[in-house]
Amino acid sequence: MGGSSANPGAANAELFDPATGTFNPSSLSPSRGYPLALFVGGQPGAEIYDPAAGFFAVTGPPQVSGEWSYPAAATLANGRVLVVGGHVGAYSWANPSLLANAILFDPATNSFALSGSLIWPRAQATATRLLDGRVLIFGGEGEASWPDRGELFDPSTGTFGATVSTGAGRTGHTATLLPSGKVLIAGGESGTSIVSRSGPAASLLFEPF
Repeated sequence: MGGSSANPGAANAELFDPATGTFNPSSLSPSRGYPLALFVGGQPGAEIYDPAAGFFAVTGPPQVSGEWSYPAAATLANGRVLVVGGHVGAYSWANPSLLANAILFDPATNSFALSGSLIWPRAQATATRLLDGRVLIFGGEGEASWPDRGELFDPSTGTFGATVSTGAGRTGHTATLLPSGKVLIAGGESGTSIVSRSGPAASLLFEPF
């Protein structure tokens, strides 16, 4: 589910059944033009999907005021969900109002709590959990320029540390954990800002060891 549509007010989601190869409709409570995964983004508030009941339910407040779009998220080893970055309010490339917030969603309590902050505020980044439990935050748009390096979130300390520079920023990419423990970063555009970009960008391998 996710993305924008010709009907900006739509509150639609679909479930894919691999046994039949078909999609079946479900629904969100408020409409979300730019949702992330199943529960945050596009509108104030957040939702979680219950596959047994087949519906979405509103969670506790996500610690962000206003419309929150383009964050990145990854599920941690303990079942909590790390949600980072994004922007608040109507988007403007000249003044994107980016967030550095790192927020943890706890499904046991249905609540969000702040947990440190990014070194560089960013939106449209990727979040990939590594084999050792840390999370790689990579790419995305920055405030003045695109960050040219990623960040590693350590859930044991709730802090972020910078990776080495890749030489340029990147957005619109994917970041996939490989069986070796490395992360394949592919596709998207590289550059220093939205007005200075080129694509497609060359693939990268991040080695966390």
